[in-house]
Amino acid sequence: MRVLIVDDSEIMRNGLSDLFTRQGYSVETHDSGFGVVKRVLKTRPGVVVLDHNLGPDQPTGLEIAQMLRRYGFQVVLTSSEDLSDRFEPFVLKGKPTELLMEVMRCQSEK
Repeated sequence: MRVLIVDDSEIMRNGLSDLFTRQGYSVETHDSGFGVVKRVLKTRPGVVVLDHNLGPDQPTGLEIAQMLRRYGFQVVLTSSEDLSDRFEPFVLKGKPTELLMEVMRCQSEK
């Protein structure tokens, strides 16, 4: 299964990419909120792992996640602030094992 990781932090993108690659996932990354929806519609990943805070003057991860959901895509939202009351599935940043489990759960729901 392909996973698209969207995060403005190169460290986070690389770390998550390594984690998912070691677990057998095919991984692509994207570094901003701009162009994400178009890329997802074109490449059709199985799950999108999406950071909420993508930088100034960009759409938020929450806005993008809600749009992708309308198209039927599986999205796991991450952030350093707790947004679990606004979007599910949500995983706090810094919890890679929980993030991996959510992606696996999304895969099993397909």
